[in-house]
Amino acid sequence: MSEIEPNAMAEAPPSKKVAIRNKGGKENASSQPKNQDSKNRKSKTAKAEHECRISPKCEVLFRTWRIQQLNRDADAFGVITYNDYTGYGTGEVVENMLSAFDEVINSEEKDIWMIWAHIEGMARFLSQDNYRWYHIDDSVTNGKRVMLIGTAILIAVDQLIDSGLFGNDSEIRNLGFILGLLLAFAVEYAETCPANEYGWRIVVLRKLDQHGVKVSGILRLEFVAASVRSDAMDDEEEGYEEEEPTKLSDLPNFVEAYKPAPLSSTWPVENPNDAKYDLVRSWAAWNWKQELREYTIHHGVDGKIGGNHYDLTVAHSDEYVSDAD
Repeated sequence: MSEIEPNAMAEAPPSKKVAIRNKGGKENASSQPKNQDSKNRKSKTAKAEHECRISPKCEVLFRTWRIQQLNRDADAFGVITYNDYTGYGTGEVVENMLSAFDEVINSEEKDIWMIWAHIEGMARFLSQDNYRWYHIDDSVTNGKRVMLIGTAILIAVDQLIDSGLFGNDSEIRNLGFILGLLLAFAVEYAETCPANEYGWRIVVLRKLDQHGVKVSGILRLEFVAASVRSDAMDDEEEGYEEEEPTKLSDLPNFVEAYKPAPLSSTWPVENPNDAKYDLVRSWAAWNWKQELREYTIHHGVDGKIGGNHYDLTVAHSDEYVSDAD
């Protein structure tokens, strides 16, 4: 796949002068034919359509995480273990992805292109059929992972906006495609997010709309965007539209959202205010550093997330046996 390069649009060669006769019979020299302006307009319009492609940096990251996932596939290794082993292994890879994002977002030398490559890689990885991860018996932790993924996306989008790279004329030519894939991921994992852990999808779509970026690349993604936009309108009608906080004391306690919460007595939760949870996540604000810390406290192991505990190329003889034994 082709690399995302700044100013990748090819320049048209200079046109020859043509003579245009006016009413008095005199000829006026024109540097462009009549239809050249319309061609230029079409060229600008074409550039505004974000493309269905990924960068080479993204492909390297995706292959790294995909290999990690395969190394945790019990069936591929002919290993007899508990049913959800492979799914938990994928969850570990997702945490490794988030740890990698944390490193690049906190790097002293901010590389906005590498930050975006990590978001591309997440979109590529999460667009796979990860059904064994989806169906593990710890849906609560999966919901919190979806929430942290959303915060990573929003932090990256904020960085792009600050860098002047978030818009329909951005040098990054796959914004609509990649973020569309991530919206589709959020919608697909809705059932693991009863406390609005996936509410970031609405914020992302609003930012896309505000900056004139259309979700594009695959027809299915346009239907996903329409579905998310419908959800946003429903929230507004019910009075759940979130406003930007005006002072520190108004900030929602999003840190609390990472604590394990009791399941609701009813499903689906039609009204977030009726959910019997300690907290329903608000998306009026987000903070990567604080949220990663809280996720690690409540869902990490020994103060860390990710790792290689489920990696079958690393010996864990007490965890499983080979079917050849």
